[in-house]
Amino acid sequence: MAEKNRRNERIPARSFIIILIFIAGWMVIIGALTYYQIFHYDQYRAKVIDNVQTETTVSATRGTIYDRNMNSLATNATVWRVFISPRDITDEEQKQIIAQGLSQLLEVDYSAVIEKANKVNRADETIKKNIDEDAYAALNAFIAENDLDSQIHLEASTKRYYPYGSLASQVIGFVGTDGGLLGLEMQYNTELTGTPGRYITARSGSGKRMPFKYDSYIDAVNGANLVTTIDLNVQYLLEAQLESTYNDSDPLNRVTGIVMDVNTGGILAMGTYPDFDLNDPYTLDENSQSKLDSSGYTYDSDEYNEYYWDLLYSLWKNKAVSELYEPGSTFKIITTSMALEENLVSFDEQFTCTGTFFVDGYSKAIHCHKLVGHGTHPFSYMLQQSCNPTLMTVAARIGRAKFYEYFQEFGYTEKTGVDLPGEASSIYHSYSGFNQVELAVYSFGQTFKVTALQQLTAICAVANGGNLVTPHDVSALVDADGNVLKSSDTEVKRKVISTEVCAEIAK
Repeated sequence: MAEKNRRNERIPARSFIIILIFIAGWMVIIGALTYYQIFHYDQYRAKVIDNVQTETTVSATRGTIYDRNMNSLATNATVWRVFISPRDITDEEQKQIIAQGLSQLLEVDYSAVIEKANKVNRADETIKKNIDEDAYAALNAFIAENDLDSQIHLEASTKRYYPYGSLASQVIGFVGTDGGLLGLEMQYNTELTGTPGRYITARSGSGKRMPFKYDSYIDAVNGANLVTTIDLNVQYLLEAQLESTYNDSDPLNRVTGIVMDVNTGGILAMGTYPDFDLNDPYTLDENSQSKLDSSGYTYDSDEYNEYYWDLLYSLWKNKAVSELYEPGSTFKIITTSMALEENLVSFDEQFTCTGTFFVDGYSKAIHCHKLVGHGTHPFSYMLQQSCNPTLMTVAARIGRAKFYEYFQEFGYTEKTGVDLPGEASSIYHSYSGFNQVELAVYSFGQTFKVTALQQLTAICAVANGGNLVTPHDVSALVDADGNVLKSSDTEVKRKVISTEVCAEIAK
């Protein structure tokens, strides 16, 4: 009887221990749930979503670039990206079929496809980008024949295409993997790019596609179109002249030219020769390739590659806005306008040129291009003959302070503000270093450097009645329906000289 009582006493003890174990177990479970569902909720929620959702980017269409008459200068061609979903490949046999088919149809390495297919937790491994319509059709047939629609995917996108090849190449620019790399494609990259959309599909825990009601789609916003001021016909004519000039003169560093509306600042044409093919921008032109071939560098050596890139960057550079030169005698128009505005000279006034001119502070004579001199003639004749001593005489009348003030007003100490990348800053003397010698040689455009566009902009101010305008290549941004999103109106920076003086010079 006593033993029975002792046994009955042990039963509650065992029950208590069991209850404690259960309580401890529940506390562990509750603790784990608290850990995962409260403290690390966001982390594990993201993992679950990643396992049950597949997100595909829907590319926005890059905007078209037009000339002023709505001829396409840069547009888009449809291409496709091929990618596989390794986590949906069911077995080794299917993997082999996929690798064999893609390597043959897309001309890619078989082992590279296998390597990507082995990444079993991945849903998107790119096999090849920018395949054309023929490859797209062949691949679709392969997918259908082998029932691989869950394993092989095709994502439509666009590839930039330039209908006129090398025309206005440095102005238009081209596109790389990260957007515009040159010219207008770079300057207006944000506006042209648009905003990509997203297509999110849902899958069950077993990886099967769930009903379409669980899918979501966010529309892409296509990029804006650029309507430029470029005139296709004028551009053709300019480039023909540039090529002819290059062949006739054999310059050391290319040739450039600009055609601009003097009243609005709209650039009708701008070119640099030699140029390059926008559809194949990494291939050198014939002249540059010849230089590379005759360089003596071993193919693919460091020296060879460095020279290749130097030649290529030179082709890409827009000489009209990115390189400096001395404007020379073309600046005499500016000196003349200063003197006329200040009533310091008239076209009938007589000047004498002996072929030399002496300036205080400089021991040597400054020569005229006609060493024997032009003799005595009216200012109008001396200007036509580009007589340096005459212009130096006129500049001395203007004086350092007033000349430098006009020099600034005509925009020579600032960038033009053109809507193109890579505009260079001019090189000139500060006023403290602008002495009588500098005044003399500035009068005929030497010892300072500007861009070709900067010089043309200043001359346009004389041609348009005295207004310094901002040059520009784009007149408007429009959407696909032709609605104007933004327009570029004529921007007058300031009035530099009077309309009367401009009219007198234009006679």
